[in-house]
Amino acid sequence: MALPHLPAPQIRRPILVVFLMAIAILLGVFVLSLSSMHEQHEKLATNQLKRAIQQILAHFTQSHVDEMTGHLYGLARDRSLYKNYLQQGRPALQSALQEKFNVFSKRDITHLYLHDLERRVVLRMHQPNHYGDRIERETLLRAEESGQPQSGLELGPLGTVVLRVVLPWEVEGKRRGYWELGIEIDHFVRLIRSALGVEVHLFVEKRLLNQEQWQAGMTMLGRPNEWEQFAEVVWINSGEPGAVHELQRHLQQRMAHGMLLEEGKSHYSWHDHRLYFFWPLPTLTGERVAWMGVSKDDLPEGRQHRIHVWLMLGSGLLLALLLGTVLHRYLRDLEQRLTAVQQALQQSEQRTRSIVETAMDAIISIDASNRILEFNPAAERMFGYERHAVLGRDVTETIVPEELRARHRQGMARYLATGEQRVINKAVEQIAIDAQGRRLPVDLVVTVVSNQGGTFFTAFLRDITERRRMVEFLQESYANLEQINRQLSGEMAEHQKTMHRLEAALQRAEAANLAKSQFLASMSHEIRTPMNAIIGMSDLLYESSHLNQEEQNYIRIMRQAGETLLALINDLLDLSKIEAGQMIMEQIPFDMQRLLINAQEMMHLRALDKGLPLVLEVANEAVKPFLGDPQRLQQVILNLVSNAIKFTAQGSVTIRMGLLAPQGCWIEVQDTGIGIDPQMQEAIFQPFTQAEMSTSRRFGGTGLGLTICRKLIRQMGGEITVQSTVGEGSLFRFWLPLPLAPEEAQRNACCGAHAQRQESLPGRAEEDHALVRLLLVDDADDNRLLIRAFLKRSRYQIMEATNGEESLRLVQENAFDLVLMDMQMPVMDGVEATRRIRAWEQAHGRAAVPIIALTAHAMKEDVTRTIEAGCSLHLTKPITKCVLLESIGRCLRLS
Repeated sequence: MALPHLPAPQIRRPILVVFLMAIAILLGVFVLSLSSMHEQHEKLATNQLKRAIQQILAHFTQSHVDEMTGHLYGLARDRSLYKNYLQQGRPALQSALQEKFNVFSKRDITHLYLHDLERRVVLRMHQPNHYGDRIERETLLRAEESGQPQSGLELGPLGTVVLRVVLPWEVEGKRRGYWELGIEIDHFVRLIRSALGVEVHLFVEKRLLNQEQWQAGMTMLGRPNEWEQFAEVVWINSGEPGAVHELQRHLQQRMAHGMLLEEGKSHYSWHDHRLYFFWPLPTLTGERVAWMGVSKDDLPEGRQHRIHVWLMLGSGLLLALLLGTVLHRYLRDLEQRLTAVQQALQQSEQRTRSIVETAMDAIISIDASNRILEFNPAAERMFGYERHAVLGRDVTETIVPEELRARHRQGMARYLATGEQRVINKAVEQIAIDAQGRRLPVDLVVTVVSNQGGTFFTAFLRDITERRRMVEFLQESYANLEQINRQLSGEMAEHQKTMHRLEAALQRAEAANLAKSQFLASMSHEIRTPMNAIIGMSDLLYESSHLNQEEQNYIRIMRQAGETLLALINDLLDLSKIEAGQMIMEQIPFDMQRLLINAQEMMHLRALDKGLPLVLEVANEAVKPFLGDPQRLQQVILNLVSNAIKFTAQGSVTIRMGLLAPQGCWIEVQDTGIGIDPQMQEAIFQPFTQAEMSTSRRFGGTGLGLTICRKLIRQMGGEITVQSTVGEGSLFRFWLPLPLAPEEAQRNACCGAHAQRQESLPGRAEEDHALVRLLLVDDADDNRLLIRAFLKRSRYQIMEATNGEESLRLVQENAFDLVLMDMQMPVMDGVEATRRIRAWEQAHGRAAVPIIALTAHAMKEDVTRTIEAGCSLHLTKPITKCVLLESIGRCLRLS
C-alpha cells in the first residue's frame, strides 16, 4: 500500500508507530518461533521415544513369536507326546510336558495349551486342573481355517493381554489338534520400563471385561483389583502406580472427544511438566483390546525453555530501542525516497497480477529481451533451478534445447516487429531441458501483457513425461497382449485335445470298473447258487445219525471248505466295493456294548473248541449309543477275534473297549498266539499277504481280512495298529471318532437292544404248533429239494412254484402264512413278483403275507432293492438250516 505524501513531522510519527508495532510483532513472532522450535524439539524427542518403544515392542514381539513358533514345532514333531496322549491320556501327557514347560517359564512364557480338533482344551499346563472348555479365540480359529501357524495379541478373560501363537498339530499327514503358547504383554512393559526409564501402564475398557472374573484374576495374580478406581477403564499391569492417575485422566478425556479412534496413531500432551501419549494394542482382527500409556518427566526442558524466552525477550527490547534511535535519525532521508518507492510498488503490483492466474503448472515470466522476471515454485520443481539463481538470465539459454534456440529467438523478433501470433494463447507441445540437461516434453501456453513499462511474456508449462510414458506403455502392452492372445489360442487348442483324450480314458476306466463290478456280482451269484446246495446238504448229512465218525469228518471238512470259499467271495466283493469307492457307511444309532457282547457270543463256541477263554473287558464309564455303521464295525471285530482264535493254541483271547475324549472309542483284541515278525507287521495289511508263506497252509485264510479291516476303519475316520512279539502274542487296536447319538435315538437304540435281548431269551419261541402253509418259489430243483429237507418233519405244509408268475397266481388262489421267494427266475423274477403281490394285497384289502427273499445276490444294493419291493427279510445264499428256521419264526411272530 502506497504511503500518502505528508510533511516530514507527520511522516516520522506513523513510521515510528509502525516500527514499534513491527518490533513488538517481531518479538512476539520470535518468542513464538522459539516456543515452536522448543515444541518441535520436544515432538522430535517424543517421536524418538515412541519409535524406540515401538521398535522394542516390535522386536520383542517378533522374537518371542519366532521363539514360541520354534517351541511349538518341536512339540508337534515329538512323536512320544502323541503316543502318551493316545495310550495313557492327559495325565501322562502332562507329566511328559512338565519339564518342557518349566524351561518355557524361565523364558517368561506363561501359557501352554493343547486343544483337540473341536477347539476344546485337552491340557492347560499353567492351570492343569482346568480343561474341557471350548476356545473361540481368533488365533485358534485362523489356525484351524488356514492350517498354518497364527499369532497375535488377545485379551484374556482375566483382563490380561497375551501374545499367543497357535500351531496345528499334524501327525502322519492328519490333523490331531492344536498346540498353543502365550506370553503376557506385561513382560514387554517391564522391558520397556527398564530399557528407557519411562513409566508404562496398560488400560482395558470395562465393556470388554466381566467384573467378577477380572477381580478374581487380579487377586490370583497378586495385582490391584480396584474395579471402581476409574470410570470406564481398569488398570491391569503390575508395578508402582506412579503417574497412572494422570494417564487415566488424559485417556478418559481423549476417549470422550473421540481422539483415540484413529487406529495405529499415538497421541501426546503436556501437563505439570510431564509428557503423556497413548496408542492402542489391536488383535488380529484390528479390534482395540487395550491402551498403552507412557509418561515421561519434562521438568528440566521446561525450565530451560522459560529461561531462553526471557533472555531473548530482553535482548529484543534492547535491540528495538537501539534501532528506534537510529531510525529516528534517518527518517528524513526516507521522505525523499517515498515517491520512488511508490512507483516501484505500482510496477511490482502490475507484474504480480500477470502471474496470479496460476495453477499447478510451472509459470515463467520474461521481458522482450528474454530475461527471466518470475520463476514460480512449480518451475523450480520441474527444472531443478532455484528462483534467485535464474532471475535475469536469458530463458533461451536456460530451458530451451540448443537445436530450438534459434527458432525461439526468431519467433520473439517476429512478434515484436509484426505482432504475428503463431503460438500466443495456443497450447503446443515443446521440448524443454532442466538443470541436469534432461529433455522434458511439456505442454506450453504463452500469454502477453503490454503496458507502459514494456512487453512481458508469461509461459505456462506442464510436464507430460508420464503421459507420454503411459501412451508408450499402453502401446507396448497392447502388442504384448496380442502376442499372449495368440499363444493362449494355441494352448487352448492343445488343452482341448488333452481334455478329449482324458475324457476318453476316463470313459474306458469307468467301463472297465463297471465290467469288473458286474463280473464280481455275476460270479458271486453263480458260485453262491451251487454253494447253497453244497453247504445245505452238508448240514443235513452232518445231522444224520447213520454216519460213522469218519464220514462225519468228511462232511465237516466239505462244509468248512464251502465256508472258506464263501468267505473268499465276501472278501473279494467287499475289497472291490471299497477300492471302487462304492462302500457307503451308514450313520445309525447302535449300542457298542451290545455289539461287543454279540461278537463274544458268536465266537464263543469257536474259542471253546480250542479250549481258549474269550474275555470281554469294557471300561467302567457309561457307554452311550454312538452313530455309525454297526454291521461293518461288527465285521471288523469278528475278523480280528477270529484271527486271534485261529493263531492261538493256548492261553486266552481278550476284547477290550474304552472311550475317547471328547467322543469316540477304542477297541483292542489281544491274544497269546504265535505273534508276528516286526518286519511283517505292516505287510499283513496288504491284500493277499500273511505273516509267513506257510501261514495259509497251516491256518488257512486268504490274506484279505486285515486289508478290509484297515480300509473300513480308515473310511470311518479311524486307524488300526498292531503290536506283536513272536511267540508271545499280538495286540490289534483301533480307534474311531464316533459321534454320540441324539437323546431320542439313544432311547430307541437302548429299547432296541433290550427288545433284542428279550427276543433271544429262552422260552420266547413260538409255542403254537398249528400247521403253517408255506409257498416255496425257486426255479432250481436242487434249492427246492434243500429247503424241503430243511423243513422235513416239521409243521410246515409246502407248496412249490418255479417262477414269479406262477407264485402270483398261487398267492391269489390260496391263503399262505409265508412265502420263500427266489429273486432270479425265468418268466418273472422275484422282485417283480413281490411288487405285484403287494399291489394285489393292497387292492383287495388283504393282510400282507411275510415274504423272505432267498437269493444269491449279496450286494448291498440288492438288499435295498428287495426290501423296497416289499420283502420282509433278505437272506443271502448259501443258507443254513438254523438261519432259515430262525428267520421263518421271526416273520411269523411279527405277522
